[in-house]
Amino acid sequence: MAARLRRVWESARTAVGREDLRFRDLRHSYASLLAQAGESMTTVRDLLWHSSLIVTSRYAHMFDHGLDDIGKRIPSFGAAFCDQNATKH
Repeated sequence: MAARLRRVWESARTAVGREDLRFRDLRHSYASLLAQAGESMTTVRDLLWHSSLIVTSRYAHMFDHGLDDIGKRIPSFGAAFCDQNATKH
């Protein structure tokens, strides 16, 4: 099985003209695609069989794409804390 997989991989690398690619690069691509799809770091950790989130953290920069949206999803606290009617007796 491993020898067959190796032959297929080598053929694919040659076919696309990317002799510089390593089989391990597929894991990195898989993790990248998962992160871009919005999967959590814990899901990526589990799917890649990493021993901890520290190992998965090498992909952490790929999980940053939604940070701007987080601010939009958090309710505004300004109105709740600055409501002048709430402080009137």
